[in-house]
Amino acid sequence: MAQVQFKIKILLAVIRRNDSWDLGEISQRSNRTVLERLFSYPNMKRLLVIIIMATCFIAATTRVDEEPKIEWMDFNTGYELAKKEGKVAVIDCYTEWCGWCKVMDKKTFSDTGIIRRFNEKYVAIKFNPEEGGKYYIGESDSLTGRQLLLALSNNKPSGYPTFFFYVPQGKKMFQVPGYQDVEKFTTTLDGVDRYKKAVTLKTP
Repeated sequence: MAQVQFKIKILLAVIRRNDSWDLGEISQRSNRTVLERLFSYPNMKRLLVIIIMATCFIAATTRVDEEPKIEWMDFNTGYELAKKEGKVAVIDCYTEWCGWCKVMDKKTFSDTGIIRRFNEKYVAIKFNPEEGGKYYIGESDSLTGRQLLLALSNNKPSGYPTFFFYVPQGKKMFQVPGYQDVEKFTTTLDGVDRYKKAVTLKTP
């Protein structure tokens, strides 16, 4: 903010240096009042240019730092992207009524370290089994949200929130139920990364 104020001061100094208005001179002219001189067409035009320049200058030099967020995707898009790019897909299985899901979003998924790690290394997927829609896994027919949940959990759903970690290198799906704070979730991610690394090293 201090940098922006400094730049504004520079702009105003430039405007003053190049401005030929002289209110004292204007007031001395008996045939025209100060207001007539000030609002004459040339001066109004110049004033408009100055306002536009100041607005553009401030807009160009003022940067609003937005808070980083996890780049969530829907299941169909994220699952195909994970297979294509070879990234681990982290699937957050949630519902709208799940209280701990909301706590997970508010606390764990708002942590800057978790956000940075997600956006750099994983494909983040939000999946609500209760929402309508068609889901696809490979060449199979479309699935409902409930059917997809059963497929991901090997017919053993474990409540909400539940996290599924799909590692494309080994075509392996890990299921981790329940709320996890930042420290615990980081440990979980470390374990998934170790598995991916081991499988990758074994792949010829």
